[in-house]
Amino acid sequence: MIPGIEQINGIWRGKVILSSWNDFFGENLIIELNIGGDKTVKNLEKKHKEAYEYILHHQSELLETILFSLLSEYSNMQDEYGYDDDEIDNYMPNVSGIHDFSKLMCPKRIYILDIEKDNLSYIGFSFSCSWDDEHGYGVMMHKNRLVKMGSEETAFLSWVAEEDI
Repeated sequence: MIPGIEQINGIWRGKVILSSWNDFFGENLIIELNIGGDKTVKNLEKKHKEAYEYILHHQSELLETILFSLLSEYSNMQDEYGYDDDEIDNYMPNVSGIHDFSKLMCPKRIYILDIEKDNLSYIGFSFSCSWDDEHGYGVMMHKNRLVKMGSEETAFLSWVAEEDI
């Protein structure tokens, strides 16, 4: 159904390679794949497979949506994090465009949730990032629409998707 996916300790896991993401981040990334997020999924279903296919076929568009959404909120996030002048260049430097994020963050995991809308599961993306090495950065999406952004847990919490429905 989904290549390389297997159930380990009750959790469906695998890996995915997204060539356009590798191009953007300038490295050969193997991103972890998780089916279910914070919920246990007993069986893989059509909605999970279709979400996986959606990711593969829309990988560039998904990344652009994530990055442009981050760019639009980044200056507010800089204020919220409140790094001192001597720290900001190391952790959360000013950016002039989305390409600047290629050195500030890296994708870690993609979550295909068990929650669906319009016959497609919600998808979460989590990243390690320079500005928050403990909590990371995460987004929840439905198709190419960003539902919510925040810390890494935003990417796998079912209630975020449920609230959107």
